[in-house]
Amino acid sequence: MNSIKWPERLKVIISRIPAHIFRIVMEKTIAIFFFSILIFLAVLNSCVKDKPEANFKFSADTISLGDTLYFTNYSSGASYYQWSFGDGTSAITKDASHVYNQTGSFKVTLVSIGSNGSNTLSKNIFVTYKASIYEGLGIKGIGLGDTWATVNKNLSGNDTVHYVDSSGGYYYHLISYYNLGISIYFANSSISDVNDNDLAFEIIVSYPYAGFTKKGISIGSTIELVKSVYGTPAVYQGTDYNVNYYDSLGIEFWTSGTSSLVSEIAIYPAGSYPASSSQIKSIQSLSVPYHNAQSRLTGR
Repeated sequence: MNSIKWPERLKVIISRIPAHIFRIVMEKTIAIFFFSILIFLAVLNSCVKDKPEANFKFSADTISLGDTLYFTNYSSGASYYQWSFGDGTSAITKDASHVYNQTGSFKVTLVSIGSNGSNTLSKNIFVTYKASIYEGLGIKGIGLGDTWATVNKNLSGNDTVHYVDSSGGYYYHLISYYNLGISIYFANSSISDVNDNDLAFEIIVSYPYAGFTKKGISIGSTIELVKSVYGTPAVYQGTDYNVNYYDSLGIEFWTSGTSSLVSEIAIYPAGSYPASSSQIKSIQSLSVPYHNAQSRLTGR
């Protein structure tokens, strides 16, 4: 029996098929082939179209500590969502909001999940201190050089205590808003009262004041942290308190007894301490010598 190779056998088989039948078979085969390609492309296009795409925007890329950050979800092709806020917390809602309790840079990640898979998008946000204590200038809402009339108007309705100290023919009035943790020094030649046009020349904050300096120091911060961000201070040691001061910046940090925690922060005109009459005039138009009450800084 002669062995016929497949290509030759195939030629023999095809040659025995009537021409009109062969043409019909080939037409149907080609039609089925192209139809299959169209089905494949349609399925492929459907899969690509329905694949999730993660997308979101936030209310701000830099926020202050304690503020709420809002995230709006613009993902497509997804039904489930997983948020990671970069600080160990997460959420599974479509849109999200978050409050950070620490400062720094955080990577926010959204995973959008659909029937055809998942997609991930990450963005960075920055959390900073909400500064309200400004070295050599004042605190939020009250500045060195503000008049008593202005301060009294802005802080009216709060509980106050009025202390008076004297030196060199001037009376130094300390108005303490103890429920706010804010105390302010004014000076004039009257022992009885503060005049409307008297100017604030020192502002002191203590508990329960909750603001931060621009370098992130607040009441309750450690002196070690103060030194790490401000550098080495000049130090005055009292009998039951210590003062770490930075006269070139106009700020000092007090601690009580043996505690290493900041109990008071004082703001005064930047420069040498105590400031001269000319410094006071140039910085805040105060026509009396600068004086930090003897009851606070005896010996400094």
